Amino acid sequence: MRINIIYIVFVFNGFLLFAQDPLSSHYNNKFLFLNPAFTGTSDAYRFYGGYRNQWPSMGKAFLSQYAGYDQPVDILRGGLGAGLFNDMLAGGIYRNTQMDISYSHFFKVSRKWQFSVALQTSLVSRQIAYSGKVFPDVPEAIVPFSSLHSDFGSGFLAFYHNFYLGASLHNIKSIFQSSLKTNPYKIGLQGGKNFVLNKFRNISASIHVLILKQGSFFQVNYGGQLKIDRIYAGIWLRHDERLRFENLVLSMGAQFFNYKVQYSYDLFLFNTNKFLNLGGHEISFILELKYKESRKSRMKAFECPKF
Repeated sequence: MRINIIYIVFVFNGFLLFAQDPLSSHYNNKFLFLNPAFTGTSDAYRFYGGYRNQWPSMGKAFLSQYAGYDQPVDILRGGLGAGLFNDMLAGGIYRNTQMDISYSHFFKVSRKWQFSVALQTSLVSRQIAYSGKVFPDVPEAIVPFSSLHSDFGSGFLAFYHNFYLGASLHNIKSIFQSSLKTNPYKIGLQGGKNFVLNKFRNISASIHVLILKQGSFFQVNYGGQLKIDRIYAGIWLRHDERLRFENLVLSMGAQFFNYKVQYSYDLFLFNTNKFLNLGGHEISFILELKYKESRKSRMKAFECPKF
């Protein structure tokens, strides 16, 4: 029953106080959710998806699944993509489902400098349902809730050889219309760079930084990974709104031709309760199929870092 009470507190505090968007440690594998300007920046038909279980010792407290697809489009001189995200709290009492469609347009300023700007439109469904669940320690009546609304996002990216820098804005509708239906707008800043350490032995490294601000929530993520042939491992640090080290994220993965799979574990650094695992498991994949450019196309694939 103690866990049920925790569920109720998190669900309704998050709902009534505008909880931030769900957390993820594989942000570089969630292209359209990270920044819609990544849409179509690979020279491939790109499929990706993932699953996250946060605070696993509390059962199904925070579960999320996501899937997406994007590709370059010659005639549009940009890219198109679509994504689906499902987030569940307290074993499904609260459910947030979001479908996104993104369009990006590319600009090539010079041989090495390239830019991408993007717009994203979303359809968001939020529900509170407690059918079949009894909470005797909570005397207040829980009223079911359901909403369906649209939202918007945008993004910008600058690429220079194997370096990128970008900014994104999500939940734009909340800037003009604040209600229980929408989360606060979210601002993101991203950057990263690849390094080739040994070309002949296929050894490379990359570093990435992500800064997020949403309402009173502020987060800084940074880290890197080392890739040796088809195997890679990474380490990341996450700061909370007080700029304390909040999480240490350890990841590993493998790449098989055009398919990549990655697993990570979040280690919560301030866990004083040995009975509660306040970390998180996450697994994701990316599948890339070669894109066939038309002969008349002048559009080139972005030389962006490979995540």
